[in-house]
Amino acid sequence: MKKQIDKLSADAQKTLMGLPLPAGLQKWLQKSPENALVLLTTLGATFFIIVYQLVSGGGQPPANTLVTPSQQTTQQAAPVVRTYPIQDEASFTSLTRVFHLTPLNDPSLEFDINLPTEWTVENIAADSTGNIGKKIIGDIARITSPLIGIHRATVTVQSVRITHEITASAWLQTHIMSNSHILQDKIEAKGASKAFAYYTSINEGQVMLSYASAQFNGAQAVLASFEIPLSLRDELGFVQKRAIESFKLSNLQNTPVEEQKTFTLADAVKFAYPASWQILPADYRDPNRISVQLMNRSPSGITQGYIQLFAIRRRAETNLRGELEFLRAHLIEKLDLYLDKMLTSTAGPKTERFSFSRREGYTATGRESRLPQQVELVVLGNTEWYIFGVLLTPDPAREIYNGARNLRSFDLITKSIQ
Repeated sequence: MKKQIDKLSADAQKTLMGLPLPAGLQKWLQKSPENALVLLTTLGATFFIIVYQLVSGGGQPPANTLVTPSQQTTQQAAPVVRTYPIQDEASFTSLTRVFHLTPLNDPSLEFDINLPTEWTVENIAADSTGNIGKKIIGDIARITSPLIGIHRATVTVQSVRITHEITASAWLQTHIMSNSHILQDKIEAKGASKAFAYYTSINEGQVMLSYASAQFNGAQAVLASFEIPLSLRDELGFVQKRAIESFKLSNLQNTPVEEQKTFTLADAVKFAYPASWQILPADYRDPNRISVQLMNRSPSGITQGYIQLFAIRRRAETNLRGELEFLRAHLIEKLDLYLDKMLTSTAGPKTERFSFSRREGYTATGRESRLPQQVELVVLGNTEWYIFGVLLTPDPAREIYNGARNLRSFDLITKSIQ
């Protein structure tokens, strides 16, 4: 029996991988032949025939489907006819209105969104605990369409308080993955506090396509998603994207997620850092080369991120090349890290005090631990000091949340240096 199941799984995987399915779904299918069999047995082959026709624009179905050659010719020749009235900017402007809501009577959640005039706002049941939308992500607003054929489209707004510095794009990616949705294409970041993404999910046996916007307002993450059945993608694709692009928080606060503490390293440098990071006593043994370390530690004490700042006093014998060689030796001897491949090389944070500013990113490995790491280096300089900032973080592609948290914290710290 096991051999038969294995053969069925392999055949199912081979058949489905031959279809032009979304990249995220293909990647999931590649992980295991059993995934293909689960999808086929759960949703049925008819479902995949429909999906194939949708993603291929009505092209030729697989050979094992019950469609005659004459039917295939008809399907290929049939043009896409869209009947939904909103298909361009002019119709979107004339056939939509602004929905203005203040969920939970919280000004930080107040928003506007443009949607078709006939859509209606649903009542959201009150949460007696007060945790939904605060400590626990949950629905705080929902706006639905009238029936479109036999389906409805829904815009849902959710919120939750975030506890660590992280970018909206990384938070959105983590949210999509943790809810077992399938990301479609890349996440589009608009700065550190806003991001957009398409993803698919399964709701009561039906594949749904969502376009979502994640926005930060201080420590509040707000997620607006426009969900439609995949079968309505052609009809509602324009209004879906355009509506979410119109979503706007009314009372934006340009404040960090976490409390920011300040630290002064002798007369060399002053900077701010997120309160969740632990700062160790500074090393003043050499007054011409002083340093301080910061740790991102888990509740159990495991180091999940490491930052070290060096302040090197410029003297007659001091030069940048020599100090960079010192830093490379420090990474090898103290941290067991060898820089492998350069990932980025850009201008560093802008500052009035320092005339020179550079930032570079590298992959790195150690002799004992072969797990991939990422090292970010910022170099600042003026006539008195060289300032080196070094971040050691797990590979952000492998540990999305911790990697993104470390990178964001490093950005804030280096930008605050004065």
